[in-house]
Amino acid sequence: MGELPRSIESYRGAAQLAREIGDPELLARAAIGLEEACRRGLIVGDEVVELLEEASAAVGPGDTQLRVQVLGALARAPAFRGNAERGSVVGANAVAMARRLGDRRSLALALFSSYWARGGMPSERVAALLDERDQPLSAGEREAL
Repeated sequence: MGELPRSIESYRGAAQLAREIGDPELLARAAIGLEEACRRGLIVGDEVVELLEEASAAVGPGDTQLRVQVLGALARAPAFRGNAERGSVVGANAVAMARRLGDRRSLALALFSSYWARGGMPSERVAALLDERDQPLSAGEREAL
């Protein structure tokens, strides 16, 4: 936590560099990192949401692990700003994408993000999401990691 301001500035710098060189993956990773740092410091602002939206557009609409991560972060950010409804919708999209990919790691991350963006979701639905997230990996899935 003592390095939080430096961490935030580093992610901002990485985002700017990504824009300059036209690297959507770097932009997405910088946006995810900024959201993580700001969320841990409880200082999620409009800048974080805007950068995540920019990163989402930059990585494109296809189903990828990176896009699931961006959407997961984008689900949490508005929820931390009091807009749980938007976060819940984005989180559901991240979960659906992870399921289409068949990637359990991405699914676990998306389910975790959906928990934070649960808004008015019924407690039974939250419990089901957490149960799904905690399902053990098969031997083949563990080897793939």
